[in-house]
Amino acid sequence: MGLPVFIICVVLALCSALIFFRFGWMIAPVLLSVACIPFFITGFTGDITVFISPAVFGITGGYCFRNKLGLDFFLPVSAIAFALLFTGNYLFQKNFHGFDMVKVSMEESVALLEASRPAFERFLVRVLQISEENAGSVFNDLTASMKDSKWLQMSRDMMPFSAFLLAAGIAGTSFLFMTKFTMKKAASLVKPLQFFRLNDYFIFALIAGIAGLLLFYDRHENFPVLYVIALNTVLIVAALYIVQAIGIVKFYFISRKIPVYVLPLLLVILTLISPGLMVFFMILFTGLGSLDLWADFRKLRPDTMNNKE
Repeated sequence: MGLPVFIICVVLALCSALIFFRFGWMIAPVLLSVACIPFFITGFTGDITVFISPAVFGITGGYCFRNKLGLDFFLPVSAIAFALLFTGNYLFQKNFHGFDMVKVSMEESVALLEASRPAFERFLVRVLQISEENAGSVFNDLTASMKDSKWLQMSRDMMPFSAFLLAAGIAGTSFLFMTKFTMKKAASLVKPLQFFRLNDYFIFALIAGIAGLLLFYDRHENFPVLYVIALNTVLIVAALYIVQAIGIVKFYFISRKIPVYVLPLLLVILTLISPGLMVFFMILFTGLGSLDLWADFRKLRPDTMNNKE
């Protein structure tokens, strides 16, 4: 999915959330009907995000602002609902219409990469200082790995998590614009990122997912469905706890008068320094977010939860 589709989804999310905020559940049947179109018309499969976005983000976003909830409601509910709908559509199209979205996307990516081979090899030589002989070898290895059935199956297995990350990006961007622009008046009563706190029951989902991974890891070929469910449960809940940890850090930044833009700047710097270092910090953030269940680092009280930074 390219940037234009992402922007379209954000715009649709903002508009549909505003409509639901004003008109309530009477508009829900329309949004849900639009979301069902790709399930029945194969030609719209590639644009599934555009059809699902108004229903998922519109209903959850509008409901969130109407009932004065917060990002800790909007993001988990909308992202998980989006992941379920997206994965359900993928399985429906693959099993009933013979259309494998992952395989087609991978083939298109390989074709695009092969078409840009000269530019890619120049990038390897000039920017990464790789010799011309090795640049060709790196390119061949990359395209071969993308064609490998093992990596293709891994992409299929992680489809729900990939859809969740996409939805989390749309939800986070939409929430930012809702609080700053489209629903600014109602935003003062909605909990922002620094007060993000998952329901306590999410920790049981994380524990169950880890237990499932340990149980089925060596036998995933015999129990593929259970393995995929456990894998995606762990990844999705861990990602939500990372968001909670980022909220904790932002809370302390605000309380100590540290500019909040320092946080995303640090995350970008960590990614640029080393992706491995970024993964290490994400693991630490997962631990920090899950420990908040017992430690309650922010000592949150209803009178402290406002939208002022």
